[in-house]
Amino acid sequence: MIEELRIAAAYAQKVRIKLQTGEVVEGKAQLSGNPNRAKVRTDDGPLWISYNEIKIVERLIKLN
Repeated sequence: MIEELRIAAAYAQKVRIKLQTGEVVEGKAQLSGNPNRAKVRTDDGPLWISYNEIKIVERLIKLN
């Protein structure tokens, strides 16, 4: 899961993250300096998500 977020951040890919609560967050993954939280830039601004809250990470890639 953490590795998927790092790969998505390295390639400036969008991600869809499903949280333990059932909420879904979608945005562009960014490198995080915090070892306990992921950083995702959503339409509403940056969002920090604790790794403990994340259930599923999906990378959204464009196929040409």
